[in-house]
Amino acid sequence: MSLKSTIRRISSSRWTAEAIAVLAGFAYLVQAVIYAHSQESILDEGAYLYKGYLFATGRYTPYQDYGPWSNHMPLSFLIPGAVQVLIEPGLRTARYFAIFLGLLMLESGMGKTIHIIAEGDDAEQAMDAICNLINARFDEDC
Repeated sequence: MSLKSTIRRISSSRWTAEAIAVLAGFAYLVQAVIYAHSQESILDEGAYLYKGYLFATGRYTPYQDYGPWSNHMPLSFLIPGAVQVLIEPGLRTARYFAIFLGLLMLESGMGKTIHIIAEGDDAEQAMDAICNLINARFDEDC
């Protein structure tokens, strides 16, 4: 059996792509954890975390007079702040959360099935809006 036919046989197998994807995801995880522990913080990273923590704990509100300067939308501060309140404040917590989001993005590829449950008075309208957004592929050109 020649090398060319062996490569063809392996590449036509269904598990090959999945195995390569799992190995790439594992390599990403290892590299991300190493960077989370070894990379020094930059000013922006600390500012987002600190402002988010202040907003999530209620010490300040976004766009409050004489509060921290909120030059971006509030969720960009509140999401990392909420993670710090739920787990513990700190740089490592935020970096682990970023790694989790990265792994979540790797897992959620095309063709995945999601189950959405909506309850309440506006459940039907919310479900219609979510379905329209998903069917429009979040208005992205891909």
